[in-house]
Amino acid sequence: MIEWGRYGDVTAAHRQPATHIFYQTRLAQCGELELLFAKVYEDNASGKLSDERFMMMSGLALKKKISALQAEIGAGKRHKHG
Repeated sequence: MIEWGRYGDVTAAHRQPATHIFYQTRLAQCGELELLFAKVYEDNASGKLSDERFMMMSGLALKKKISALQAEIGAGKRHKHG
């Protein structure tokens, strides 16, 4: 059951902190990127995707995005515990 506060909002006990939502979103994005990378790898291994296309799709841009997301997650953990 949801409890409503004096001003019509959900009480603090029932709200998730924004940092928790941010952290969960970033974890989900990392998971999605890892699944996409696995799919690209499988397509390359099965011959559906050329080696050149595989190198392009699995290249630096994807690695940078994953690194950036992991850095944000790490910063969120440090901020939460700090």
